Amino acid sequence: VIKEDGGSTTWEANAETALKKGCYIVQDFVPIELWSEVYPDLNDETGELSLQVYQTDFRCYITDRGLAGFCARFGGIPTNVGSGGGVQAMALLKNGNDVKGAALEMNKKIISIGYDKMREIADEIGEAAVSMGLTYLLGPIRTALRPRILCEPQIKALSIYAKNIWDDSVLMEEEWRDGVLKDLIHLDDGVRELSLKRPWRGSQALIASDGLFSFGAHIDELKY
Repeated sequence: VIKEDGGSTTWEANAETALKKGCYIVQDFVPIELWSEVYPDLNDETGELSLQVYQTDFRCYITDRGLAGFCARFGGIPTNVGSGGGVQAMALLKNGNDVKGAALEMNKKIISIGYDKMREIADEIGEAAVSMGLTYLLGPIRTALRPRILCEPQIKALSIYAKNIWDDSVLMEEEWRDGVLKDLIHLDDGVRELSLKRPWRGSQALIASDGLFSFGAHIDELKY
């Protein structure tokens, strides 16, 4: 929360405001370790290739037909590109469910390649990113040296997750139209009238849902 003078309010002030106004939602803080993984990382100042902890997030793209695809990001808190984060490829583990073991093995293999060769590979990835328009400010967006790994049972679970989000969104719009959510969703009369002229009702659309998931390779599991 940002105050008018540009300073940030405290957690205590935010809680006090919510208690006074009512109609608030409290959500458990997602432990940082749960959405942290260890990745090979290039340090151009020291000329070293080492393992570093990065935060991850995982965006699901959902349509009326269900789960359509993913986008994986990594970086700090937050992971968005504007804050210095980047993107990462994804890999599907088709034989077994040992995501942790696969991540460990990939890390070891990449580290064994050495700094000089991985620097060449990273430069090639950067050139490809520029050619595809994946840039931010004056250069390519950051790309992780290891893909994020998930397995087939997790894909099935994500499909259920996506369907639930779609169904919940349809229900919430219906309840909003019926006035059930009037105390939670505040729109001026003009905006509400315009919105009600063409309700969504679950027609074709694309929903992007960010999630702070662990697929098994979070740092509580990886002992470095």
